[in-house]
Amino acid sequence: MRKVWKVGLVLLMSARGSLPWGAEAHRVIARIAAEHLAPQAQARVAALLSTDAQAGALLAAGSGGDALAAAMAEVAPWADTIKSKKQGAGTDDWHFVDLAAADGAAEISQRCANNNCITAQLRIMTANLKAGGSLPHGSNTYSTSEQLKFIIHFMGDLHQPLHCATNADAGGNCLATHGFREHELHATWDTGLIEQIMKNSQGHQISESTFASSLDTEFASQFAGSANIMDFDQMAVESHDIAFQVAYGPMLAHGILPGVEPRGFLHVDVSRCESEAPDFYNMSPPVDLTVLYNAATLDAVRGQLAKAGYRLAVLLNNVLQ
Repeated sequence: MRKVWKVGLVLLMSARGSLPWGAEAHRVIARIAAEHLAPQAQARVAALLSTDAQAGALLAAGSGGDALAAAMAEVAPWADTIKSKKQGAGTDDWHFVDLAAADGAAEISQRCANNNCITAQLRIMTANLKAGGSLPHGSNTYSTSEQLKFIIHFMGDLHQPLHCATNADAGGNCLATHGFREHELHATWDTGLIEQIMKNSQGHQISESTFASSLDTEFASQFAGSANIMDFDQMAVESHDIAFQVAYGPMLAHGILPGVEPRGFLHVDVSRCESEAPDFYNMSPPVDLTVLYNAATLDAVRGQLAKAGYRLAVLLNNVLQ
C-alpha cells in the first residue's frame, strides 16, 4: 500500500485559498467510518441523513454500504459550508481548540470558555444524538440530523493537528510558508498535504473512495489501538502533540522562527494575523516546508485520517446501537 501513497514530495507551488481540513479529507474520513459501522448504526445514520436533500438522494439512488458511504461523504464538509451563513452563525470556534506547546488536558477547560470549542461541542452533540435532542444556539436550533453532520465533520477537525494547537499564530493560520501549493502553515495541513498524498505513483490524482479504501487497508491493524482512545480531550492532546512534533517540530528544531520558541499561549484572531502576529505573517522569506517536511510528515497525515475514520465509526456505533 505504501507503494501507492509514499511517493515523495512533489513540489507544487502556487498560492490558493484553503478550507479547514479540506473537504477532501473530511469526505475520506467519512467513507472510512462508513465501512466500520454496525448494522444498527448504519440504519440510524441513514435515517438521519435522509433528511438532507443531497445525502437523501444518494441514499435513495443506491443501496447498502456504498450509498451510505457516499451520503456520509456528501455531508462531511457541511459544517464548513454554513459558517459564513446565518445557519452557521457563531459556530466558527466549534471547529478547534487552541492549545499552546506546554498545554495539556488540564488546560483545555481554560481554552474553551462557555463550551465554545470542538471538544465541548462533541460531548454535547453526542449526548443529544443518543437522546434524540436538539441544540439551540443563538437564532438557530440544530436538529439531531444536523448534529450528526456536525459530529462527522468535527471528528475530522479534531484529528487535524493544527485544530488543536497554536504557537501564538492562530494554529498556523498566520505563519507564512512556501510549498505544497499553499502560502501558510494551516492551509498546508488542511489541503496541501492532502492533495500530495491523494496521488498515485505516476503523480495522478485518485478518487476519494479509492484513497479511503487504501488507507483502511494500510491502517487496519491499528483499528483496535485507535479505538482505545475515545475521550475527546485525549484526542485533542494527541493531535496537539503531533502538531508540535511534526507540523511545527522541524521549524522549532532548526530555530528558523522569530523570537523565543515555542511560545506561550496567546489567542490570535485568524482575521487579524497582520496586526496580532506580524512577525509570523510578514516573514520574509516564508518558511520553506519543502526542505523541512518529508515522508514521515505524509505518514502522520495518513495516520490521522485513518484514526479519525475509525474513531468516528466507534463513536457512532456506541451512540446509535
